[in-house]
Amino acid sequence: MVGVSSFSFSFSFPSSGGSDITQAEECVTATGKKCTVILGGHSQGGALATVAAIYLHDLNPVVVTAGAPPALYPMPGNHNLCPLINKDRFFRFVAAIDRQNLFDNIVSNDLHYDPVPQLTSNARHIGHEFRLVNTSSKSVAYFYNSKSPRVYAQDYGAIWYVHHYADYMDPKLLTPMKAHLDSSGESFQLGFENGIACNKNSECYSKNCNRGNRLNIFGRGMTCKSLEEIGGKCVWDSDCVSNRCDRKWKSVNPFDKICKGRLELGERCSESSDCLSERCDGNLWNKTCRARLANGKSCNENTDCISEYCPGKWRRVCKDP
Repeated sequence: MVGVSSFSFSFSFPSSGGSDITQAEECVTATGKKCTVILGGHSQGGALATVAAIYLHDLNPVVVTAGAPPALYPMPGNHNLCPLINKDRFFRFVAAIDRQNLFDNIVSNDLHYDPVPQLTSNARHIGHEFRLVNTSSKSVAYFYNSKSPRVYAQDYGAIWYVHHYADYMDPKLLTPMKAHLDSSGESFQLGFENGIACNKNSECYSKNCNRGNRLNIFGRGMTCKSLEEIGGKCVWDSDCVSNRCDRKWKSVNPFDKICKGRLELGERCSESSDCLSERCDGNLWNKTCRARLANGKSCNENTDCISEYCPGKWRRVCKDP
């Protein structure tokens, strides 16, 4: 078995949960039919369910957890986690509340997550993650196989009982979950609705977690918002479908910005995000969009390179990171 569980779980589980494992195996055998085994748990119980799935891997169980800490560690020198278990059959739910705390007016986001799933920094989550918000039973952000961004806005003052998770879960979630288990594993098209509090673009269905204005450097009051088409007003590149927010032509106001199309090679630019090639180069007064450079070519900054890596201080060349 490549991969181990947390030591506290893996060594105590055979004695504390061994009888449950035996009962589960006997139950399946007694039915005389092919059936789906579902393991579940809240908080530490979810971590135990994950470990139980390793012991019951021959039954190919479905694991559903709520607010569970990660329970799997990679073996030294090997980044794979337990190939005996099917990651596509792991579903974890992480809840958040949209509320304002004492210091929110200065340094904090409005969306605060259950901290337990983030407690063990070196352990790993696997499978599907659903992020739930108490203000909307329809909004669910979805991530797969540890691709979810780390949560920094956590709420240690809230008590995350399992009924909080049950209240947030919408029955509509069961349909895509069942469809995923029955099919080849198509991605879930989910994300927070417009108007819902958010911390990151990846949480929103629109992929735009909008902070409103440039003075909002701490991300206070960020909400999901639709992307603007070319010509629409914007503040940030991420506000635009084109991912380019630039000052209006001939406008002297640096904050008078609209969404613009990205530029082709040879067109004049001011920054790399203006260009389809993601590279704007030249002297201060005459910069144009240029193709990125292959490894071995002289470069000045990371955005000059296809590899996005231009190391060193002198005679810099593009390299693989």
